[in-house]
Amino acid sequence: MSSPRGLRLAVPLLLCALVLALAPSLTSASSWPRPEPVFSWPTSWYLNPPQAVSALGMDSYGRIYAANNDNLGIIKYSLDGEVLELLPFPGGTTHILGDIAVDLEGNIWCTDRAGRLLLEFDSDANLLHQWGYLSGTSGGVSLTDPFGVAIGPNGHIFLTDAGANHLLEILPDGTLVRVIGSPGSSAGQFMGPAGIAFDRFGNFYVADSGNGRIQKFDGQGSFLLQWSGTSPVTLGSPFDIAIDDWDHVFVVDNGTSSPAQVCVFTCTGAYVTNFTGGIISPGAVAVRGRTGIFVSERDGSDPSIVSFGYPPMIISIQDVPDDQGRWVRLTFGHSIFDSGYTPDVITGYAIYRQQPEGASKSAAEAVALPPAYAQHAVDLEGWDALTVIPARRDSTYETVLPTLCDSTASGGIEWSTFLVSALTCDNLFYDSYSASGYSVDNIAPPTPSAPQVAEVPGLLQVSITWDASAAPDLDHYAVYRSASDDPGNLPSIPLATTTSLSYLDETVQPGETWYYWIVAYDDAGLSSPLSPSASVTVVTSAEPPSRKLVLQQNVPNPFNPSTAIAFTLPQAQRVRLKVFDRSGRYVATLYDDVAPQGETTVQWEGVDEGGRLVASGVYLYRLEAGEETQTKRMTLVR
Repeated sequence: MSSPRGLRLAVPLLLCALVLALAPSLTSASSWPRPEPVFSWPTSWYLNPPQAVSALGMDSYGRIYAANNDNLGIIKYSLDGEVLELLPFPGGTTHILGDIAVDLEGNIWCTDRAGRLLLEFDSDANLLHQWGYLSGTSGGVSLTDPFGVAIGPNGHIFLTDAGANHLLEILPDGTLVRVIGSPGSSAGQFMGPAGIAFDRFGNFYVADSGNGRIQKFDGQGSFLLQWSGTSPVTLGSPFDIAIDDWDHVFVVDNGTSSPAQVCVFTCTGAYVTNFTGGIISPGAVAVRGRTGIFVSERDGSDPSIVSFGYPPMIISIQDVPDDQGRWVRLTFGHSIFDSGYTPDVITGYAIYRQQPEGASKSAAEAVALPPAYAQHAVDLEGWDALTVIPARRDSTYETVLPTLCDSTASGGIEWSTFLVSALTCDNLFYDSYSASGYSVDNIAPPTPSAPQVAEVPGLLQVSITWDASAAPDLDHYAVYRSASDDPGNLPSIPLATTTSLSYLDETVQPGETWYYWIVAYDDAGLSSPLSPSASVTVVTSAEPPSRKLVLQQNVPNPFNPSTAIAFTLPQAQRVRLKVFDRSGRYVATLYDDVAPQGETTVQWEGVDEGGRLVASGVYLYRLEAGEETQTKRMTLVR
């Protein structure tokens, strides 16, 4: 079952409330780190002309809804800033939205300050209802400057009217339930009420902008408490508000505070922290559970939405140098709850790697780490747990992690995607945004020794054998040949490539002298230096080719994984070539047919009659031709 990114297993609400109640001192200004920007995305691409984002909303899936002054619609974003939909208003109608709320059915509720309307759209931005006048059992009321809107736990719509200086509770069908408050500065009164938000206990909070304070009410609209802040933050003109799962109250204050900022308070009004994250003029704020804070930039020259985070943050993923690949070094910043000052104490960090690995990319695309935090983890299905690092209140942590593959010269850059999850003693988990990096094999195979070369008498062939490379990730060998001992004259294409330790050069003529080199390649495409050369001069054998049955010694011997067995017939005839183990048990038949006059070569891959690999050891191979048989020994070393 899918669950939100930052919170995968929640404790009961009663326990959460108890933890918060027992730890009010843990949210002091000196102890709570400021939320840090995770990423941002510009909104000017979709706004013409670029204008400030005037309203932010979020649905139960974490999708973000944004609108700007004079925008002709709403832009729906994913948590990482990807545009999911452009929702134009019907008929190109222009609205100035004050706030956006999305109910559990996906319907979008908006306050239209220009039209003095409360609007309800379906999820495709089709207009369902609009109200400028509300009537109910307690009478009717006209909207003068509808500003903030929120969905209560009972499904009712709660609306602030900044022009009339009161709140309205409304049924989803537009029926007025009650009017809450009146103009003034006393408790429960308002001057320009703006943003409104609910905590998880059904209490709601109102940004009373004209009075420079936050007011808290229970679900029935009864006044509970108020605050204007204390040093170092005193609210000037709060106008948007959001609440996280700890009931921390996030307030956008763009009034007399200097600089304009987002202020964070507890649900009882105690100051927690304040932040801007480089935002010049904070506009609207939305909060995702316990892990994501989204603030709009009202600066019309560069409007954007910035995400701030509580979870750990991946800083870099770098290749481990001077190794055979498959390893990267991951560096991440701690969660702010890894500090000893918060209700949820981080006990460790679990690190996960996503399956499958990312697709290949060109080297040009892999010069730098991909844009950080470009993907969100909804749950951990499809992720492998790699390790857990104990938490020790360090600001950054480092660890070396395996990848599933290496970047190679032929395959391109192979990205691996990782995620860090902070673990708590209360079975709560806070997941970072994921990030990707890649590993590279930095060590080429060592230089092979010089090959051993010899003419095969009377066959116009040169046998080339060499010692096995010590490279742990060996892939194959390349054989090079030149008529001179100058490596600079080598052809660009090798004479042969093979995985065995031998090769027969059958393209030689009497009187020719050839020089041979060996190069080893690993599975990342890295090549060893050229081996020292070895040479041979081909001569015409004084001994004529054999006119009798000859079974030659296999080449190479010992061998792994395959070997060549040659036999010579004085005339064409039916022959059988069989393999037995050293105790005489039958293993396989390599040849059972009419062979031509002269030499025939057969390969054995070290498998039995059923194609199964046989074990290391001594084996016998026997040639049967008419009444004559010949047998020789060979050794398989795995």
